[in-house]
Amino acid sequence: MEKKIGFIGCGNMGKAILGGLIASGQVLPGQIWVYTPSPDKVAALHDQFGINAAESAQEVAQIADIIFAAVKPGIMIKVLSEITSSLNKDSLVVSIAAGVTLDQLARALGHDRKIIRAMPNTPALVNAGMTSVTPTRW
Repeated sequence: MEKKIGFIGCGNMGKAILGGLIASGQVLPGQIWVYTPSPDKVAALHDQFGINAAESAQEVAQIADIIFAAVKPGIMIKVLSEITSSLNKDSLVVSIAAGVTLDQLARALGHDRKIIRAMPNTPALVNAGMTSVTPTRW
């Protein structure tokens, strides 16, 4: 079964991860759904990568098996609290927000959720970076 990948927010780092997934050949553009509050940005990502444009963060949460939460740290908890009820039981949420702890993520999503806190560094923007990854226990 092919996993469906979702992005909620897709700034520079999110776009780098998205591009890297597609460039790896392990994920096809048709397996990816993206939502940002800017329809122009989603349209540009669709044109560049061929991904699916989502109408809302909740739509991404309902469709995707793996969700990259790639919004600014200051709104991360608010966004996660808005999608919690839309997540599937086995969804994996990956946060790339600096300064938002696993405990904060678990409080927003529920302590029974599969959550990863990932900290990519800036060379990831040119597919030359590394990422620190810390999961919750599940």
